[in-house]
Amino acid sequence: MTCLSLSFAFHTTCNHSNSVQGFWLNLDFIGLLIASSGVFVPAACYFHYCTAANLKLILLALNFSIFLVWIQAIAVNQIY
Repeated sequence: MTCLSLSFAFHTTCNHSNSVQGFWLNLDFIGLLIASSGVFVPAACYFHYCTAANLKLILLALNFSIFLVWIQAIAVNQIY
């Protein structure tokens, strides 16, 4: 729901000034990251059901670190 709400807000305000558009574009990216991270966690658990728990934790830590890198890139406005 968060992803769709942020995307709706971005597409509603994209005709506004560049600063407003950039702000909502960054929030739209964050919403997409939240949605993709939310999909990755169950997929890692279901696809690697028979895999050792340590590997599952490594996959989840990798996903979380990629998520943090993207959030940091958006926060310092490197994307837009």
